[in-house]
Amino acid sequence: MFTIKFNAGTGNGSMAVQTCSYDQNCVLSCNSFYKSGYTFSYWLESNGKTYINKQNVKNILFENGSSITLTARWKFGIFYEPY
Repeated sequence: MFTIKFNAGTGNGSMAVQTCSYDQNCVLSCNSFYKSGYTFSYWLESNGKTYINKQNVKNILFENGSSITLTARWKFGIFYEPY
């Protein structure tokens, strides 16, 4: 198992920590953060790797039992993006 923590970046709100099974596919939690006048764009990992909302991932960490934090990135403007 490994855990994924979500950070709002310059946005607001909170999200629960997500737990995924190692060596199994895992769908990232849907973004629930918000930022007035902005639309969520993508998740950013500290090493620069990006992930889209609800992306299917497998072993984004190389070590079982570890954790990672993904930070929300925003684009200016309000756009309708069905998830």
